[in-house]
Amino acid sequence: MRVFVDTSSIVFALSNRKDPLAGIREGLPGCEIVIPSGVLGELKGIGSGTGKFAKHANAGLALISGAHVTVASSNGNVDDWLVGSVKPGEEAVCTNDMKLKERLKNKGITVFSISRTGALR
Repeated sequence: MRVFVDTSSIVFALSNRKDPLAGIREGLPGCEIVIPSGVLGELKGIGSGTGKFAKHANAGLALISGAHVTVASSNGNVDDWLVGSVKPGEEAVCTNDMKLKERLKNKGITVFSISRTGALR
C-alpha cells in the first residue's frame, strides 16, 4: 500500500517528539511512504518563518531527506492534489488535518492519523 503523508502529520508528530515515518511504518509494515513535493514546499515555508512550528518543519525536512521515502511530484494546493490524485481502495493518506480528513473520506479514501503517542490510528 502507498501512504501519502500530509504536512500536518509531520509537524504534529514532531511537535509531540515522535517520528511520523516510524509511526507509519510500525502501523503499516511494508507500506511505501510517499511525500508530495508540495509538502516539502510547505515545510520549507513554515521552516523559514519564526512561528512555533518552524523548528518542527525543519526537523521534518531533515527527517525526510535521510529517510527511504518516495517524493511524488504534486502541483497546486497539496490538499486538493491529494483529494484528486490518491486512488480510493488502493492508496491511503496520513493527515491530522480535520477538514482534509473529511474531504478524503467523502471520496472513499482511507485516512490515517498520527496520535500523540506517535502511533498510527
